[in-house]
Amino acid sequence: MSKSIVVSVVCTTYNQEAFIGQAVDSFLAQRLSVPYEIIIHDDASTDSTPEILKGYAERYPDVIKVIQQQSNKYSTGQRVFDLAVCHARGEYIAPCEGDDFWCEPLKLEKQLAFLKEHADYGAVFTDTNVLDQSTQSTALNHDASRGFQPPAGDVKADLVRGNPYKSCSVLLKADALKGYHQHADFLKVKMLDYILWLHVASNYKIGYLNESMATYRVLLQSASHFSSHTGKIRFEKNAYKVAVYFNKYFGSIVKKNELKSAYAHNLFIYFLKKRQFKAAAQHVRCDRYFAAQALAVVKRQMQALVHRW
Repeated sequence: MSKSIVVSVVCTTYNQEAFIGQAVDSFLAQRLSVPYEIIIHDDASTDSTPEILKGYAERYPDVIKVIQQQSNKYSTGQRVFDLAVCHARGEYIAPCEGDDFWCEPLKLEKQLAFLKEHADYGAVFTDTNVLDQSTQSTALNHDASRGFQPPAGDVKADLVRGNPYKSCSVLLKADALKGYHQHADFLKVKMLDYILWLHVASNYKIGYLNESMATYRVLLQSASHFSSHTGKIRFEKNAYKVAVYFNKYFGSIVKKNELKSAYAHNLFIYFLKKRQFKAAAQHVRCDRYFAAQALAVVKRQMQALVHRW
């Protein structure tokens, strides 16, 4: 009799022939003391991604299951993570998109130990490396190198102010995901990870390990990076919508002005980085929340510079 699956790696991919092999290899490199599976959902890629995945599935039939769509589901408004995770059999879920990868073979083992030891925690994240695909430069220990400590424990108030976590670094209890779709159905925005973390935070504490165990790849155009200002503004508006919704759901634990300042600050920083100073100035707010966030960014940037030197 085969042993029950404990951990399900859930990967979603679309037209990522250049990256998917590195992702799958990093999943297979995990040294886990419990049975695990790898679920890969390909959303009707038009490049060689399906052929690459077929090769992996043939070589590792007992571990890898490929969900190969014949037509693209994301473009019809379906949530591809849902289409993938419904095949998962594990008590724990480890998401990772096909353009990211893991860099620590004991990532899942360490996170699993944490969640087993802390019954009131529904998820645990780690620090990450950040790889800029356009320059091939990697910022190691992205949080620690900037002096940034993501929230842990009861993170509801911190999380409605913004999403500090990278989805490729998380391990979740499968039970913690139950019911999140009700929020996602109501909000109808394409930022599922933020909704997931807020839903988990409504019922559980969230953990964080100060060690880089995953690499997040920054592409010119993706769900959270944009080649046009319009895409970034739309993304931040949707994030604000999610934050306001969950803040109300949590009993208005953060003042609405603070949420407005967080939204304005994100666009202010974005336009500064783009050297669009006039546009940046339009998002300045004269309140202590905005000033505190701006000061925190300056401190993190200074620490990152010192770290590089």
